[in-house]
Parts: sequence; C-alpha cells; structure tokens
Amino acid sequence: MKGIAILALYAITPFLKEKKEETIESKLCFYKTNSITFIVGFLLLFLLFFIQDYQLITNTFLCIKDVWFYLFITFSMFVHGIIGLILLKQIKK
Repeated sequence: MKGIAILALYAITPFLKEKKEETIESKLCFYKTNSITFIVGFLLLFLLFFIQDYQLITNTFLCIKDVWFYLFITFSMFVHGIIGLILLKQIKK
C-alpha cells in the first residue's frame, strides 16, 4: 500500500511543477536518465526473479518475493537520483 502511494506521488509531480522553457541539453539528460534507470530496473527485476526464494537477512520470516515491490521502488528511485546527478555533473563540465 505504501509503495503504491509513493508511485502515485511520483507520477503526479510533473503536473505540480511550473512550466518553463527547457533547453535541449536538459531534455536529453532527462530522457537519458530515464532510459538508464529503466534498464537498471529491468536488470534488478531479472535478479529478483532468480533470488525470490531467499530469506531476508534482517527478518528470516520474510522472503524476497514478499517484499520485492518495496525493494524495486526504493532501489529504482535511488538509482534514478544517482544517475541524474552523474549526468548533470557531466553536462555542467
């Protein structure tokens, strides 16, 4: 339930922002960041599929298949931010 709420908030953020003119570099950075995040997220889902029966280290009563959605959302948002910072740093140079 919490993961769905996070996704909903993440999905409506473009509508809450002010409209401003974007440069071509910022648009390319945005699309490149999203493309790389999608690829990394797909690889994470692929990995989670193969390790879904393992138990969590912190709670041995839970398997990865019980919390895969939370792991995926948290990891993808973290990776999206890191990739965005790296690409933004490269553009500023």
